[in-house]
Amino acid sequence: MSAFRTGRAARAGQYLALLAYLAFLALPFLWLVSTAFKPAPELASLHPTWIPEKPTLDNFRQAFDEQPLLRAAANSLVAAVAAALIAVALATRSPTRRPATGDGSPAPPPAGW
Repeated sequence: MSAFRTGRAARAGQYLALLAYLAFLALPFLWLVSTAFKPAPELASLHPTWIPEKPTLDNFRQAFDEQPLLRAAANSLVAAVAAALIAVALATRSPTRRPATGDGSPAPPPAGW
């Protein structure tokens, strides 16, 4: 019975350690999201806050006005689709597909493979 309790305690400790690690990883992301909605004066404040006092979308509006973000996203999509199609095309061309010689023996490998 004590082995069962020890196992349960160990498992609880593992889950507690996992939760602590996830919180450690989540804090920078939460700070990033919080900062994205802060107005400029609050960003320069000497006393940072987790929750913006006056949330705003002006930072997003300014980013989309000053940079061609939608065009960059479209370029990334085109590059990803092209890379996937090239990978599939190369994967379907197998070097083991060679014509038989007629006597049952395989043909010699092509040059370069």
